[in-house]
Amino acid sequence: LHGKAERTETSTAMNKVLRKLAPLEEQVLHHGQRLESMNSTLIRTSNNADLCAGQTTSLESAVQGLSRRMTECQGKLTIKADTQDLQDMAVAMVDFQSRVSGYQTKLDQLDQQLKDQLRADTRPPSQLDLALLDLDLAASSSVQPK
Repeated sequence: LHGKAERTETSTAMNKVLRKLAPLEEQVLHHGQRLESMNSTLIRTSNNADLCAGQTTSLESAVQGLSRRMTECQGKLTIKADTQDLQDMAVAMVDFQSRVSGYQTKLDQLDQQLKDQLRADTRPPSQLDLALLDLDLAASSSVQPK
């Protein structure tokens, strides 16, 4: 009976952590999509390297913040359960870390593409491009990790 209560407590704790991680994964996906959109706009018209670097840095910081928060959640768990419960939790955490790492790799690749494109593009950005970039920057800075 005591072991079942511990497994139930562990299961409840794992479910709470996974519920907290789901919105973080959504934010990572959202930031990744926003960066892809920004990259398309910049490839067509922009040579404003400072603005591009600031946006990319902001997104990279958000991904790193999400990764830190996930690691903090892992560290706060003190689970006393059977081996299978711990293995299931470890698999879920490794899967999430792998996704975050994949997003970081993609951000690095997109950042390099932006830098390469900016070196080749000498046209000034249009008013529409600047407005879109301002919106992207404002939206990404309003969704910062806590």
